[in-house]
Amino acid sequence: MDSERILPHRSPTELNASVVGVGLAVCLSLTGCASTDYHRSMLSEDAQQRSARCWQGTGQAALAACREITSLPDPPSMPGSVGQGLNRIFYAERAGAYAMGSIHLRQLKREQEAFDASEKAVAVATSRLGTDAHYHPTLALAYFARGLSRGFANQLEGSEIDLREAVALKPDYATAWAALSVTTNARGDFSESLKALERVATLDPKYLEKKPQLLEVRSASLAGRRLPPGTVSP
Repeated sequence: MDSERILPHRSPTELNASVVGVGLAVCLSLTGCASTDYHRSMLSEDAQQRSARCWQGTGQAALAACREITSLPDPPSMPGSVGQGLNRIFYAERAGAYAMGSIHLRQLKREQEAFDASEKAVAVATSRLGTDAHYHPTLALAYFARGLSRGFANQLEGSEIDLREAVALKPDYATAWAALSVTTNARGDFSESLKALERVATLDPKYLEKKPQLLEVRSASLAGRRLPPGTVSP
């Protein structure tokens, strides 16, 4: 399971670099906007490289980068919608870093830490990002990470709820559909497992070639056979 397939876009601060830049320019024209140095640091080369390591890297180095992001202090309070928008980008980065950290931790076989990080991802995303569709990909990533954690912990009902939330927020999220196929098979809902796999194949025809173990999920569902949770990784 590689980061590019998990989240097929860049980190929130990288995606929103132009938004942050415009926001800072507007903020500088307002009275009471004295905290721009903090937000300007979001655009620094070091910050962008750290985000790239967290989102695109693997192993301990990627995990360390994600943890650097999640350990940053909360942004200072900012006036008006411009300041709130800048801070929302920061919290999107934090939520995404918790989610990616969870995925890296699972690859390092640190299941409980992965579960805890995924819970934090959802908590930050749901409390800080609101309903703005601009942040649906980050919300989807958070729910995906927790859905994956719940699946590996044999909390199958919760896993399915989270994964369905992820694909509702981001319908083209092939990896979340793949994870949903695994979870619904483990729950014995074989028709839904097959539907989810069909969706994966539609979104990315080469996905099953890259993850041939999902063919085992298809075969098991066609045969009416459950695979134990954690047997197949999406």
